Amino acid sequence: MCYLSLELINYQDIAYQPFLILLVIIAVNIFKERYYDSVYLTIVTLLLTCAAVTMDLHFSILFALCSYDFILKRMYVGLGVTAACMIYLLRSSDLLLTSLLISIKARFINS
Repeated sequence: MCYLSLELINYQDIAYQPFLILLVIIAVNIFKERYYDSVYLTIVTLLLTCAAVTMDLHFSILFALCSYDFILKRMYVGLGVTAACMIYLLRSSDLLLTSLLISIKARFINS
């Protein structure tokens, strides 16, 4: 999340819509980690990420966060949906970076 916010600040003027979506995603993740860890909140995060990526491709890093949550919950159908969203919404260079992050996270989970 910190990487994404710094990237948005450094490379462009921040409009209020991407900033608002980033704050909502942060709020959902704080609520999920602190109070109620649910698959439904992960799905909400995925939907917000898809909406954010349609506004700005810098939000593509959040697909790795959604995939990580689905892997931890062993919800591989959600991982497939995340991969389908990534293929549909991202360019090849962003897709490669995000897939690399997901595979690194999955490797550390299995160790």
